[in-house]
Amino acid sequence: MSAPLRANQKQSMKTLGIIFGGPAVEHEVSIITALQLIKHLDPNKYRPVPIYVDKAGRWWTGDQLTELDWYRRQDLSSPSGAEPFSLSLNPGDNDLDAAILSFHGRYGEGGWVQGVLEVAQVPYQGPGVTGAVIAFDKIVTRQILAAEGISQTDYIWFTAEDWQQRPAVVTEQVAQLGYPVFVKPANGGSTIGIQKVETEEQLAGVIRGTLQYDRRIMLEQEVADCIEVNVAVLGLGDEVAVSVPEQPLKKDELLSFADKYQRGDGKKSGMASANRRIPAPISADQTRSVQDLAKRLFKVFDLSGVVRIDFFVNPSTDDVYVTELNTIPGSMSYYLWQASDLEYSALIDRLVDIAERRRADQDKLVTQFENNLLETSKE
Repeated sequence: MSAPLRANQKQSMKTLGIIFGGPAVEHEVSIITALQLIKHLDPNKYRPVPIYVDKAGRWWTGDQLTELDWYRRQDLSSPSGAEPFSLSLNPGDNDLDAAILSFHGRYGEGGWVQGVLEVAQVPYQGPGVTGAVIAFDKIVTRQILAAEGISQTDYIWFTAEDWQQRPAVVTEQVAQLGYPVFVKPANGGSTIGIQKVETEEQLAGVIRGTLQYDRRIMLEQEVADCIEVNVAVLGLGDEVAVSVPEQPLKKDELLSFADKYQRGDGKKSGMASANRRIPAPISADQTRSVQDLAKRLFKVFDLSGVVRIDFFVNPSTDDVYVTELNTIPGSMSYYLWQASDLEYSALIDRLVDIAERRRADQDKLVTQFENNLLETSKE
């Protein structure tokens, strides 16, 4: 049992809002990430305020939200026993020194909650609205990669309307891309809604299923002889660090939801439970190439906080392809930072510092322009 805090320690403690959940298919993954983070907070530095968004989009708080068993007993669309939480949009009205976003999925990873916190002027880790939106959308990500001349796998994209009105055209585009392909919702994560298609006969059924998750779809060509390699990036602006690379291990051809969250030895949960090789089995030159490219992507997409960037790497050649960027990675990728000699509690310290410095940088920007427009204008 830790010693009681002295008065001056209590005054110096920071109140952190840990915001998680939300109406997203990765809801349960978000809960795990948030509870892991709360568990690793230094109690002498931080007072955590769990802020849980249920599956219907309602916000709650309360000490019981730090316990996994509470969620196991609840209907997560209509939980009971917690206190309603209201975030004021008036700057300065919220008793939070910073927020740590632990969402996964469009609701909290795709810029929505970031926009609310910007209005309220609450510091938070991670990219701003623009970086969050463009990095979360797989199609926009690919378009930016192309504009920057960064290697990526061949792909096509289309909308639900394209498929409904011109299915033959889409089918021909897929044939020109070449089977097999991976069909992905433009906005999503944790491999949910992603399927591999080997033949044209399978295509229509898979597309119909994927359209349940998004009205925009990306099809990515399979790249032979490559392994998946991920690195995490941590920082703000030009002050960034890159982790050692990992190779996530999969049971089948596609790294599945179960591979990511339900394999392992049962001693860990969330993304930390996945089977992986650390460091990834690639050469020193390939490691440097992946890490350097990750730093470049971090800057191009105007990211901050901790981000995981996923690649395909051919160990026999110098080929490296960017696949996607995860602006709030599962388990905050703490397992990659531990392998890079940064413990989770220290990672949290960095995230809080980044949130505060990012907010301070924004507060320095000019937001007013002196003029006499109202005096000279007529009704």
